[in-house]
Amino acid sequence: MPLLPTTTWGSGRRLVLCHGFTQTARSWGPFGEALGLHRSIVAVDLPGHGNASDFTGDLVNTAHALLDTVGDEPFDLLGYSMGARLSLIAAMMQPEQLGALILIGGTPGIASDQERLERRAADEVLAQELDDADDADDADDVGAFLDKWLAQPIFEGLTSETAQRAERLRNTPQGLARSLRTMGTGTMQSAWGFLDVVAVPTLLLAGEEDHKFTQIAHAMDQELVQSTVAVAPGVGHACHLQAPQACAQVVLHWLEVVHASANPSARKPPTTS
Repeated sequence: MPLLPTTTWGSGRRLVLCHGFTQTARSWGPFGEALGLHRSIVAVDLPGHGNASDFTGDLVNTAHALLDTVGDEPFDLLGYSMGARLSLIAAMMQPEQLGALILIGGTPGIASDQERLERRAADEVLAQELDDADDADDADDVGAFLDKWLAQPIFEGLTSETAQRAERLRNTPQGLARSLRTMGTGTMQSAWGFLDVVAVPTLLLAGEEDHKFTQIAHAMDQELVQSTVAVAPGVGHACHLQAPQACAQVVLHWLEVVHASANPSARKPPTTS
């Protein structure tokens, strides 16, 4: 698999960003801008999205491609939703250059074989809708799909602007359909019971109104060796889009503490209440 396309900004220690389904490397908005004030951001276009719309790869192959793209210099890794699942898999490969892991709305997969099959079937229905829209040559085929996707309860509270809808429209029906079939939650082998192989400090960030993923974060915290759970109040699954400044502050402060702990000679991190 070729190297993944990237978009970069900011300065400082590298922080690699992996977006969610229907997004692109440019979908991070004010959250990404805030991170870039303190970190050198490397935002990746994942297969089927943005400038990687023609790329095809499952989660494991894409995790290898991600690490190849990042290279040998030290970096931290942040993933949201689909990107969080990918980031977790990459971290489980124990790359030496990885310093810290941040998962926003992440999951280690579906433990039940039956539920995993059901999710794969549901994603196939969505992929077929995209195929049908593409065959119809509808100029707004992606837009109609996005309206349906963003109407889900987990995205309640997002506006067209905060959802970065205009950027999502850069994606193609073919690319999104391939992503659902190769990188959907139903395609992921469950990692429950194996999270102790993650060798780096991990921040689990979830929105307070996203009850499912808040519960998952607490369950993951019981398995991970070095982990912290942070719950953003009053927001849902895309907490970093709804409350970008607050979520960026949480991530940046946690990274400061992690790296100061790893390097006692570093300056003392600020304290928060």
